[in-house]
Amino acid sequence: MDKLNFSHFNVRSLCSNFVAFRDFVVDGQFDIFGLSETWLSEKIASSSLTIPDYNIIRSDRIGRGGGTAFYIKKCYKFQNLELPASESGLEQLWISIKINGKNICFGTLYRPPNVNLLGCLTDLENSISTFLPSYDMLVFGSDFNVDLLTNNNSKIVLMNFFEKYGLHQTVKVPTRITNSNSSLIDIIVTSCSDMITDTETLLMDDISDHCLVTCKVNVRRKTAGVRFSTFRDYKNFNLVEFDHDMYNMDFDNIFVLHEVDDIVNHFTKLVTYLFDKHAPYKKVRFTKPPAPWITTNIKFMMRLRNKALTKFKKHKTEAAWQDYKQLRNLVTSSLRNEKKAYLSFQFKTNPKKFWLTLRRLKIRPGMPSHHEDTGTADEFNEFFINSVPKLCIDDNTNTYLQTYMSSKFLDDSNLFNFLEVDEKSILRVVREIKSNAKGCDGIDKGMIDLILPHLLRHITFIINTCIKKNHFPAAWKIANIIPTAKNSNPVRLSDYRPISILPFLSKILPFTQSGFRSRHSTATALLKVSDDLFRICDKGDTGCLLLDYSKAFDTLNHRILLKKLQYFGFSDCSLKLMACYLAGRQQRVFIRESPSTLLPVDRGVPQGSILDPLLFSIYTADFKTYLKNLSSHQYADDFQVYCSLSTDFKASEIKINEDLRIIYDISHHHGLFLNPNKTQLIFVDLKFTTMEKKKPILYSVEDLNKAVNAIRSGMPFKPASKLLVPRSTLQDKVKGEQL
Repeated sequence: MDKLNFSHFNVRSLCSNFVAFRDFVVDGQFDIFGLSETWLSEKIASSSLTIPDYNIIRSDRIGRGGGTAFYIKKCYKFQNLELPASESGLEQLWISIKINGKNICFGTLYRPPNVNLLGCLTDLENSISTFLPSYDMLVFGSDFNVDLLTNNNSKIVLMNFFEKYGLHQTVKVPTRITNSNSSLIDIIVTSCSDMITDTETLLMDDISDHCLVTCKVNVRRKTAGVRFSTFRDYKNFNLVEFDHDMYNMDFDNIFVLHEVDDIVNHFTKLVTYLFDKHAPYKKVRFTKPPAPWITTNIKFMMRLRNKALTKFKKHKTEAAWQDYKQLRNLVTSSLRNEKKAYLSFQFKTNPKKFWLTLRRLKIRPGMPSHHEDTGTADEFNEFFINSVPKLCIDDNTNTYLQTYMSSKFLDDSNLFNFLEVDEKSILRVVREIKSNAKGCDGIDKGMIDLILPHLLRHITFIINTCIKKNHFPAAWKIANIIPTAKNSNPVRLSDYRPISILPFLSKILPFTQSGFRSRHSTATALLKVSDDLFRICDKGDTGCLLLDYSKAFDTLNHRILLKKLQYFGFSDCSLKLMACYLAGRQQRVFIRESPSTLLPVDRGVPQGSILDPLLFSIYTADFKTYLKNLSSHQYADDFQVYCSLSTDFKASEIKINEDLRIIYDISHHHGLFLNPNKTQLIFVDLKFTTMEKKKPILYSVEDLNKAVNAIRSGMPFKPASKLLVPRSTLQDKVKGEQL
């Protein structure tokens, strides 16, 4: 039976040697890995410490040093067991895992050497008393800074404590070796000694001066499914033969077809056949390549270092220790220099791909992939579809639309129409689209680049036929959805967001017909908001609300959107094409290349297209005209409102809530739902006065969190140059009237 592995390691700074530690964990295929002395702080994000196929949880010390953490393989569902804060200084982190019908409690602990042992054992006693009755087995690794090879009072106290609770310590050999002595301070303790086998220590000298302690737990371990990747193999691609076959295929047949769907299907079929012949799909198993900076010379030096340590353990002489120490330091410095040289070379030779290199090497922070037990592709698809609120058009909404359309754009001589495009425009757009993601038709940008010299005329014909016939092809309305984690430990469907991938050719038409205002960006948006805030601040204190809509692009009502487009002067032909573009859409979720069934999407705009923010801006363009008291600024789905707060705080409160109710009502009529958990309130005060004497402002529907730091339009609002009040004055919840 392949048994579960549990390990503990005093890492003495996880960040310092993280790459070496990460490679060791991945290569060793550990299941549950406890750490002590991580030396982490809240400034270090967990996303920068990710290991492929592992979840991380941590408990940092408040202050310098210390800290505990767990790396748990993603195939295990775990629960973080909360404990009250320790008064003794004992650092402990506990998790529970149910595997093969057994509930097992795992822990990782650390006692600093200057902390009273009896106080720590009192805290540990409280933890054990809580966990032992509730779980089938308890296992923990720890560094109590008590040498179990030395007969002293601390050892006696610790071993008596273990005996009192029927606990067994399984490590029997030294775990920390120096030139002067050896000690056993890293231990594994269990409540079921007959369930623990194969306890051993492993040298980790390139990371820490402590040994890794590891054991097998007598339950069958879970194994993550073998992962494969499918891609087109261009290894034997012959461009001359490819061009010859392409010129001899009947692509010109699309010019005699009448229906847009037939044209697109015929074109896609021929392109797919052409690439299947010259660059067929290949399926390969995922493997982790070794770190590129670990060269043959580095590996040779590592072997010499290990031999020197073995020699020192055998003879225990000063000369043997110095030989080992010299080789150890040489390996450490060589690794550092090789890594620095490799990354420097990558940056200098191809700066554009530098961040891609960091992400591939897991040096750049990233989010974890799909958890094995979170859900199937069909469950994800159902969740993403059903989690979007659906607007029921009521009488109030109908009245609003009638009033709105009564003042619509009436100049029929200047209506908006989609314009046909030339080959030059198509070529420019294809070059501008950077994404190489593959949609439902299996065609990506790399394939288009290869066929474009010969088939540019054909692609231009397809786009112009869509415009002339006011029809968007059904094959381009299918979105492939990739679930992407929102946090470092995704265990529920709601912990994922859908990333939509559309067919490459479907992106060309929107690109040729739309764009954003010249010289307007997130930077100009931030400048505009900042300038408005400073102007208002000249009159007194200011409150700024950063509003957030839940699933903004997914909730747009097609009927209302088409009415808005009609109001802004879209011609009947343009409206017909937009209605076809929005209607009849479908989506499917892919998890590790396994697709779900297709489900219809009857609201929202197709994400992954340049039209997303543009259509949303049109959808909400009139919102600010309804405000009576507040200034506002919009950038795509980011909406800020702000006003000056007079000395009469009650009057300001009434004015603000009047406009907030208006925003809530008009959003509701449009099927948009404000998210109170992400909506931020900022008090702006150039004089840096405290807010403690000021009555808080309320928020319609639910209480609103005050915030010092927030991000809007891709830019952070942070306390700087006395613009925002200190963090300590903004801790309380804002409370007020409820709708």
